[in-house]
Amino acid sequence: MGCSTRCAGSVPGIPGSTCPAWATLDQARASTIRQVRQYARRQLTWFRRDPRVHWIAAEPQALALVERFQRSGADGGGEGLEGSG
Repeated sequence: MGCSTRCAGSVPGIPGSTCPAWATLDQARASTIRQVRQYARRQLTWFRRDPRVHWIAAEPQALALVERFQRSGADGGGEGLEGSG
C-alpha cells in the first residue's frame, strides 16, 4: 500500500498533516490523532482568548439561547443577544 493510499486522509487546515512515505499505517494513524488533538487545543486557546465568545455552562442554558437566537432573526453578528451573558 503506497503512501498516497495510506495518507490520503490528511487533515484539512492542519499544516503538515500528511505523513512521510516511510510511515506505516499505525504511524500515520497516531500522527493524525496527535495532530488533530494539537489543532483542537490551539482552537480552544483561541476561543478562550476571544472576548466575543461566551461559554455556556449547561445544556438547558444553551438550548434557551439557541431558541432565543432563532426567534430574534439575528444574523450571527450578536444582534438580539445583548445582555445574555
